[in-house]
Amino acid sequence: MMESTEYKKLLGRQTRALRKNRGLTQAGLAERLGVTQEYLGKIERGLASPSFPLLLDLARVLDVEPADLLHSGAAPPCALPPSGLHAPPPPAAPADLSLRELRHRTRNCFQLLANLVNLELIRAEEECTRQVLRGLAARIRCLNLMEGFLAGDPAEQALDLGDKLRKVWEAVSGLYPSPQVQAEHRAEPVQVPPDTAQACALVLTEFLTNMYKHAFPGRTTGTFRLRLEQEGEAVRMVLADDGVGLPPNPSAAAPGAMGLALMRSYVEDTLGGSMSLDGENGTTLTVKFPLPRS
Repeated sequence: MMESTEYKKLLGRQTRALRKNRGLTQAGLAERLGVTQEYLGKIERGLASPSFPLLLDLARVLDVEPADLLHSGAAPPCALPPSGLHAPPPPAAPADLSLRELRHRTRNCFQLLANLVNLELIRAEEECTRQVLRGLAARIRCLNLMEGFLAGDPAEQALDLGDKLRKVWEAVSGLYPSPQVQAEHRAEPVQVPPDTAQACALVLTEFLTNMYKHAFPGRTTGTFRLRLEQEGEAVRMVLADDGVGLPPNPSAAAPGAMGLALMRSYVEDTLGGSMSLDGENGTTLTVKFPLPRS
């Protein structure tokens, strides 16, 4: 995950390069955006981050997609022709778009959403707001990862579930600077179709976001464990932490209740399986679901 200063510097570099490429002065761009030249100068130097509406205005005035301002992998700004010197290409008909192109566009959308959420995370002052934004960013990262796994596999062959879940752990844990959680992974090779892998990844994401928010109050370290094994024609996935555990009968208003409802939906509705929770000696979630037939 990029640090906040890196996002600001990236945005500043892209803004300055695009402005010069469009033949705009700093004063001229500031006037069109309705901000002071001093504030625009801070954005270009990586000292300030614009609000979401200002970011959209900035992309509109510079005639680029918002992702071009935020994505380090975007095309070099100098390669973009000045606004008004080219006619936009006609939109491609949906039937003409290949599956790979659609997935590429989907990933770009997820990347844009992730970057916008990260910008708001930088600006957030209240810890409760940061927690909500981190949870949203985690879900977006999970979905973006799954699309990335499929992008290189147009045939939608089976995926190694353990490997994909490990990558989800790395992506989500990177959003939380504290506490420092050590992971213990023990996963048998289990091949599943993409839809199953995505549902399992979303269950893991919800477990992790709730764990970071609620499992370790007053602690700076913790442990997370993932177990994955195939039992005949079924798959067993166990997610556990060594935190404070759960109350005996958590209510719908209890912390993490929404995440629990989402996990149950993924397990029962998407995977066609069952789940159980044990709140003693930490929290342990056990998920069992039938192995999809190829």
